[in-house]
Amino acid sequence: MNDQPVESRELVPVNDLETKLARIASGRTTFMKAFNFFINSLVVVLTKPAGNGEPPEKKPLTLRGPGGEPLVAIFSSGGRTAVVMERHDGYQATVTLPAWQVISGLPANRGLVVNPGWTVGFTVPPDLLQKLRKRFRLDPS
Repeated sequence: MNDQPVESRELVPVNDLETKLARIASGRTTFMKAFNFFINSLVVVLTKPAGNGEPPEKKPLTLRGPGGEPLVAIFSSGGRTAVVMERHDGYQATVTLPAWQVISGLPANRGLVVNPGWTVGFTVPPDLLQKLRKRFRLDPS
């Protein structure tokens, strides 16, 4: 895990998910409405590349939140990853998955940070993510 802060860059939406995220930031929609859209969207996860034509490792980049909690970094589009890749040399591969699949596969002690390094995104601490997993029936158990 890495706790290096990332400077925020202005985000101009390039897809429907980013438009929803911008609406949260501007107060034009609620987090819950946007989260419902988010879980059904494709997201990009940074991972470590494997060698010899193997698929990327299934260890997503995990950053630390303000309270030290582990947060898996995910992105609303592939173009949003560069700002974080610059600071994390080992994480140069990406995997695109539905957000619900990423959330369902996370351990209970992990949260999410969406679009770290950009002005449009959000953070979900581990305890809130567990509640959302149950509410949206994303809990694997």
